[in-house]
Amino acid sequence: MMAHDLAIDQSQRRDVGRATPDGVQASANGLADDAAGTNGTQAALRTRLEKPAMAAVIVGHGERGGAGSNELLIRQAAAVDALGRPHNIRAFAGVLNGSPSFEDALQTAMTATVGPVLITPFFMSSGYFVETVLPRRIAEADAKHRCRVVGPFGDDPGLVPVMHKIATQHADSAGLDTSQARLLLVGHGSRSGAPASARSTRLAASRLARLDEFHCVDIAFLEEAPLVADVLTYCARPSVVMGFFSGDGLHAREDVPDAIETWGRPAVYTGPVGAASEVPELLFATIKDAAKSIAPVAGPTG
Repeated sequence: MMAHDLAIDQSQRRDVGRATPDGVQASANGLADDAAGTNGTQAALRTRLEKPAMAAVIVGHGERGGAGSNELLIRQAAAVDALGRPHNIRAFAGVLNGSPSFEDALQTAMTATVGPVLITPFFMSSGYFVETVLPRRIAEADAKHRCRVVGPFGDDPGLVPVMHKIATQHADSAGLDTSQARLLLVGHGSRSGAPASARSTRLAASRLARLDEFHCVDIAFLEEAPLVADVLTYCARPSVVMGFFSGDGLHAREDVPDAIETWGRPAVYTGPVGAASEVPELLFATIKDAAKSIAPVAGPTG
């Protein structure tokens, strides 16, 4: 081997000797980065798996005349949440007017869980707020990809046995013979003539009448005919009056009791059906049934 060839060979060997540790280090750094990425993915997966799979936002109108209705909604939603936790389902309360706001509850639900968010209207019927306002607010919150809206609380057929139980219990407590008494179901109605509230009230009344417990089942409304004050006077029978309301707002707390007091005949008022202790189980059953039929959540469509 010539001298200059030996010098080149030795120079190359020196270069290789210098390059090898750097190359190994670069490779090690790459492996570390891969491991960190894997660990990060695993950590994210663990976080995802630790979060509940689904949430429900139980949404009401919100009480404009006081906090009573909102407090009832919060209490019932908390009971639903307690029922849902063992099933990996969370529940939150929100209102369209007032606090806690629907948007805050929706954001909390989306952050706390990884799957669909079931919007559960705590309304006695469909109508403007359920069919128009609620979808608009969901869209404005950029949450359409996560949300599924179920039917309103008042349309649940499972509510009728609960209403029957409440009515008979109040009749018994007041010493009324149900076979001789009237059950009067009072709904909200609509000044604008929108049919949803009256339709749901009539449907519930017809289901109660088929149970053949009371001598008769009548209906009345607060904001359309036949008005509760008028219907009370139609019949002299002792009456059990039931509020077909989800909350204990001004209508439930004042309007109906005032009409009964003015009538002056034997009557007992049950209060709003939405306050019943059986309501959380009904709401949770609706949520579980809806959960069986929904598809996995997709990402935002942009």
